[in-house]
Amino acid sequence: MFSEIKKKIYKSDSFQKIIELLSEKKTPPLNVGGKGITISNINGSLISFLLDFIYSKGFNKIFYIVSDNEKVNYIKDDLSILIGDKNISAFTPEKSYDNEDTTKSLTLLSENKNFIIISAVDKLSYSVVPKEKYSKSLLHLKSGDEFLFEELVQKLEE
Repeated sequence: MFSEIKKKIYKSDSFQKIIELLSEKKTPPLNVGGKGITISNINGSLISFLLDFIYSKGFNKIFYIVSDNEKVNYIKDDLSILIGDKNISAFTPEKSYDNEDTTKSLTLLSENKNFIIISAVDKLSYSVVPKEKYSKSLLHLKSGDEFLFEELVQKLEE
């Protein structure tokens, strides 16, 4: 069902024009400033369709900033339905870094993978660990790997 809706939307003249603008680096309705693009006057689930469309066309490092946290959750949920959860994350840091979404966002950014990360503007003022330090702190566990318990605890405490 979603694939048919996506096809109709993505074949529309408006969406084709977006790809032309991205390719040509032109302005309205997409304002290219530095390395970023500003998208405005789009609401509801159409935002998620647009992000998916842009991502599917090879623009696959997207950090989308919205006005409030409620929109972050709506867009993330829509994108999870449209393209799955693998490279979709919400950057929602709080005072504690015990936050799965924030950890996933930082991991996607530090490992330079393809991603769509959504964040509310007020969350961008939180400080984060430098990329190099964060990358070194990652612990990758695979099924079948064996570790001494003490070594694991020591690594987690670092």
